[in-house]
Amino acid sequence: MIDTTVSSLRLDAIAAAGFGTSRSGITKDITAGKIKVNWRSITKIDHILKKGDVLSGKGRGRVILCDVFDKTRKGRIKVSIQRFI
Repeated sequence: MIDTTVSSLRLDAIAAAGFGTSRSGITKDITAGKIKVNWRSITKIDHILKKGDVLSGKGRGRVILCDVFDKTRKGRIKVSIQRFI
């Protein structure tokens, strides 16, 4: 389980936090079609995720967005992510 904060619920932000890579690095994989959301290939980096969505990355494993909490004082969103390798 990973408890962290992200700037938004966009695909690139959640995938970068879940897979432990940079946002610019994961953007290349998303546009190349290597990241799937709920077993569908999504190539838009600004796709908004919701609670319960499953991300699967080719050669990276799976990530589930378990919980979405309130915003912090700085405007970031608290999330709980479960990673399967």
